Formats: sequence, C-alpha cells, structure tokens
Amino acid sequence: VHVALGNVHQLNGDFDSAMDSYSLCLKERSERLGKHHPSVSEVLQLIGVAYITAAEYSKALETLEEALRIRQSLLGPSMEVAETLDSLGLLYFKSGDTEKAVELSEDSLSVLKSAVGFDHVLVSKVLKNIGDYYQDAEVYDDAIEAYSESIRVKTLWYGRDH
Repeated sequence: VHVALGNVHQLNGDFDSAMDSYSLCLKERSERLGKHHPSVSEVLQLIGVAYITAAEYSKALETLEEALRIRQSLLGPSMEVAETLDSLGLLYFKSGDTEKAVELSEDSLSVLKSAVGFDHVLVSKVLKNIGDYYQDAEVYDDAIEAYSESIRVKTLWYGRDH
C-alpha cells in the first residue's frame, strides 16, 4: 500500500510525501525480506525515478545503480533490468549526457528483446525514448529509425486504430 500511496503522491507532484511513503516501504521490505531482494529493487527503482523527477540526479544515480545491481544479480536479463537501464538512460539524458542516455537505452533494448522478444509493447517505449535522445542530438536519421520501429511495434501490440 505504501508504494501505491507513494505513486499517487508522485503523480500529484508531492515529492516529499512520495519519498516518505517509498522510504517506509523500503525499510519494511528490507527488514522483512533482506536488502538483496527483487521487491526491494522495485522500491529502489521507484525512488530513483522520483529523484529524476525532482532533478536530484546524484541521488537518482546512486539509487538506480543499487536497483540495477540487485536486479542483475537476482533476475538476469529481464524486464526489470531493462526498466532500470531505461531509467538510467533518462537520468543521463536529463543530466545532459545524450550519448550515455542512448548507450543505456540501447542496453535496455537489448535486454528487453532477450527477455520478452522484439515485438513487446515495452520495446516500443524504449525505442521511443531512444528516438527522443537522437532527436535531441540532431541525429535525425537514427531518430526516424527508432520512432518508426516504435510505431511498428506499438501497432502490432495495439492495432492500427490506437
């Protein structure tokens, strides 16, 4: 319930209340399950994204790297690892390092394709992010390629009318 409450606070723009809820959840899960557990990494992921939203990039980096370490060691190539890599890509993009953002999102894409296949809707989301990063870097041909593939996958998933 603390995660859901934190998510609502986050959506409502109340960073401090979101962090209070996430922190309480992290403490409870760490004590009950141990610090090296997938459920702990889930909360760390949420905290990292909240830090990105609040432009607290050094805290976001530290938190997301910890989530990634846990997820990679316990889950291997998975949607969860891909999610954290994509969040790290967003972090670097917002920090002004578009090259690193593309690199991490390409890593995310590779892991995601390995875990769920080429035509999963999450592949579309990561491709869209990569297109954004290329567009920002004025590498338009690569942006068009990423966006076009994102549209192809999304159309397969949802249909043409979506």
